[in-house]
Amino acid sequence: MIAVALVVLVLVAAVSVTTKSARNTRVVGDKLGATRFAEIKLDEVLIDKEVEVEDFFDNQRSDGSCGTYGTDDKYSCEIDYQYNDVADADRVEVLVTMSWLEGDQIYEVAVNKVFTKQIF
Repeated sequence: MIAVALVVLVLVAAVSVTTKSARNTRVVGDKLGATRFAEIKLDEVLIDKEVEVEDFFDNQRSDGSCGTYGTDDKYSCEIDYQYNDVADADRVEVLVTMSWLEGDQIYEVAVNKVFTKQIF
């Protein structure tokens, strides 16, 4: 009887470890995906900046939602523009945060990039 209880205990522990490992592997994969989508959004901001340099720096963008990404819109995107405090802004820091729900926990990945006005 004691031997059966020990075998059951070992099997339960093994299943628990395997389940936790699989969940952690999925979260790591989701973090990689979220980081890539955030980088894609920052690339879109770079294109916007390159197309209309003066407009990008003179007309401050609004913070807020930047859509959803991924299969079944898994990742929610938020964007935050930080302009320097001078009247003629020549530097903008952009922070893109991707968040998603895994089980009952919310995860986030944030990627930022500084854009400067380059006048040649």
